[in-house]
Amino acid sequence: MTNKIEIEKMKESNAPDRLKGKFTGHLLFYILITVIGGTYATGWNIGEFNTPSQALKRFFSTTYFNRNNETITEDTLTNLWSLANGLMPLGGAFGGLITGISVEKFGHIKSMYFINILVVINTVLFVISKPIKSYETLIIGRVLTGFISGFFCGVCPLYLSEIPPLNLRGFTGTINALAMCVGNLVTNIAGLPILLGSDRLWPYLLGLIIVPAIVHFIGLPFCEESPKYLYITKNNPLGAKKVLEKLRGSQNQALIKQEMDELEQEKEAKMKQNEVSYIDLFTKPSLRKALIVSIMLQASQQFSGIIVVIFYSAEIFIKIGLEETTWALYASILIALVETIMHAVCMFFIDWKGRRFLLLWGMFGMALSCFILAITRIFSDSVEWFKILAVVAAVVYIIFYSLGPGPIPLLVTAELFDTESRGKAVSIAVFFNWFFNFLVTFSFPTIDNAIKGYSFVIYGSLLVLFTIFTYFKVPETKNKSTQEIIKYFE
Repeated sequence: MTNKIEIEKMKESNAPDRLKGKFTGHLLFYILITVIGGTYATGWNIGEFNTPSQALKRFFSTTYFNRNNETITEDTLTNLWSLANGLMPLGGAFGGLITGISVEKFGHIKSMYFINILVVINTVLFVISKPIKSYETLIIGRVLTGFISGFFCGVCPLYLSEIPPLNLRGFTGTINALAMCVGNLVTNIAGLPILLGSDRLWPYLLGLIIVPAIVHFIGLPFCEESPKYLYITKNNPLGAKKVLEKLRGSQNQALIKQEMDELEQEKEAKMKQNEVSYIDLFTKPSLRKALIVSIMLQASQQFSGIIVVIFYSAEIFIKIGLEETTWALYASILIALVETIMHAVCMFFIDWKGRRFLLLWGMFGMALSCFILAITRIFSDSVEWFKILAVVAAVVYIIFYSLGPGPIPLLVTAELFDTESRGKAVSIAVFFNWFFNFLVTFSFPTIDNAIKGYSFVIYGSLLVLFTIFTYFKVPETKNKSTQEIIKYFE
């Protein structure tokens, strides 16, 4: 009851003295450069093995045969394929873990800039794997892909939570998530066998990740550090004010003064506290509560089975009887398209309906979709039209995912903590997000082979539990300042 009362106290507050900002040219440019080289690239990385999966598997099989002069067994191929997919999120877990340290030491811009060096190395590994006939090189490249993606999943939400005005924070956060969906959609289309997903061209598909990295190299030197980082971490109020004048427009002095005053209040609150360590996040009650909420939100996203639908959608549709070269691949693209559209819709709802509302309805809808998807997979052999219902259930699942559980968990995590603890907390949350991703990705082929369609019953049941947790424990952060949110957990 206490938590529900506190949540009611945290409901949306449109205080008349809180000024509203708008998108300016500089703000849009900073956002665009960040998402193209960061989260768009991450979405590309997530989807790059989906539609060309059969061509990649043939490469594994052919390489194995040429080495050993024997046909690869189904179990060995499944294990290698699980390894190639599963090691990406494991790399992502460790990439996310260093985000906080990197941002604290080098800042957001330099951190994003230098990580692109790894993108170049990663591209080389992907492109040479076929000529040198080495699926090990492909797997190593996949680990590096995960590390890069995990890092961007940490640093991009951090930066994009600190540069917009408060009233546009949710909208900006969903732009970040939308860019990831667009990347996933484009790579799914590009990976079709008639385009770059053929036995001959798939290395070029994987190598195209260098393009957003080039955009990053060119654009990031023209971007500024966040005002909050400059003011509080670097103790540079003058620099923070100059950046705010660029981001808000020099004529909007009232809003700039208000934000400078809030930064000063946050800095004073920080000076009264001891420096926050990683240990403090687990031992200090208020920080621990916020961190538990953050980790549970990451768990709700990954144990919902979303990565199964993204990584294995083509294979799932093939297993229920949709023909590989037609419906199965195009159904996967349909899912990526719906995800992109609904993330765009979420941008206009998140600062209206709030984070908590969208999370609750999103999880509830995903749970129902999972149970329907399980039924269609279990009985697809005996009921012909269940094949189409499976695609419909997957699309509805993606709709609910994109309205809340997809874009919101990392956004909320960045909102729950002050500047001193935000980087460390986000890095831990991203680590768990990708580690949970790894567990689901790596285990799904084995679980699915053992219990077939019943795997989605597990995901649906977990979503019911996460919905209950969100209802009682997750506060609304819409239009709340950092200090207001901290008070809730204290």
